Amino acid sequence: MEKLNYHVDFGPYYVHLTRKQKKYLAVRSIIDRILAVLALVLLSPLFLVVSLAQKKLVHQMNRFSFYRSAWARKLIASTL
Repeated sequence: MEKLNYHVDFGPYYVHLTRKQKKYLAVRSIIDRILAVLALVLLSPLFLVVSLAQKKLVHQMNRFSFYRSAWARKLIASTL
């Protein structure tokens, strides 16, 4: 079999990380994930309230557009 010889040149973007830097990045990643889960848990009641308010508002807007369209149909019928 033929031996493969190749070299990938990453240029100026290739970074060598020390063991300390790798450990720091791993710990930071774990902390970021824990904080993200905590934020979701703490903010989920707010998301629920906003969702329910939006649903109620959309329902009211649909009723209003129904009344408006019924009013418009009467107006058009009366002018014919």
